[in-house]
Amino acid sequence: MMQVKSKSSNILALDIGGTACKFCMAKRSTNGEITLRSRAELIFDNSPEAPGIYTQLQNRLPTVIDEVVDTVAISATGQIDIDRGIVVGTAGHLKDWQNSDLKALVRPYCQNPDEAVISVINDVNAAALGEARHGAGRGIKQLLMITLGTGVGGGLIVDGKLLLGAHGLAGELGHVPIFSQNPKRCSCGLLGCIETRCSTRALIARSQEAGHPYRNGREFITALTSDSTTQLTEIWETWIEDIAYALAGLSHLLNPERIIIGGGISEVGPLLIDSLWEALEKKLMPAFAHGLSLRAAELGNLAGLYGAIEALYS
Repeated sequence: MMQVKSKSSNILALDIGGTACKFCMAKRSTNGEITLRSRAELIFDNSPEAPGIYTQLQNRLPTVIDEVVDTVAISATGQIDIDRGIVVGTAGHLKDWQNSDLKALVRPYCQNPDEAVISVINDVNAAALGEARHGAGRGIKQLLMITLGTGVGGGLIVDGKLLLGAHGLAGELGHVPIFSQNPKRCSCGLLGCIETRCSTRALIARSQEAGHPYRNGREFITALTSDSTTQLTEIWETWIEDIAYALAGLSHLLNPERIIIGGGISEVGPLLIDSLWEALEKKLMPAFAHGLSLRAAELGNLAGLYGAIEALYS
């Protein structure tokens, strides 16, 4: 990651996900406290006739910037070339997103475009950094974060620092292929990726295959907790087992102190975390389970904004 420092007291922060973008103005104090203000959101139109999200962002940006800025922090879905600020890879979820130049997107709105400080990192890496500094990972030096949603994302904190890899692409945990029996084709093109069985989308697909009409994780959890059938319980337990299987392998590779579970479904708290820990502990070698904790994310949908801002100071 570039070693840059914020030049301006005003920071424009963007957290660009697969379904929406959150915008805010922010300040970071000398002691590291972050204050978010003037928050706004753009829900993407992903209908076939709609323009790509880059164009939608171009159209919305002029309406959310009402202060002078020369410092911009961006968290964005996809594989990010952090030096150039370009999306160099996607998992096939978004139309016309690959090759998007995110620094070019925001530079025209900076007071001094040629001198502006602009940082761009992957959205789940940003979430991991945000949780590490301000959320469920405070004080933890070895941290694994995984987000469960439409896909599966990951971020790794090693020795207190975000692990980026040779080209800034580290942490694509959802696209580690580990399921070789009856593997499903992933949106990235590979077979048997973690995402194919451990995403919330995979959970909903299983329930729909069994004849349940649930459209999202919230509807599934409501049914599970209010009028759980044996079939729903089996679908849930199978999903938990698959996630635990993936996390056991990652834990044996990385030996984290803490695993943080993010994504909207993590908000159910103990129902997910307790079930997952029970399944995970059985799959870990004892030395790896010792000292390991599992927590739900604390910052919710603000983690990416916090992490994007922290990346300016990393």
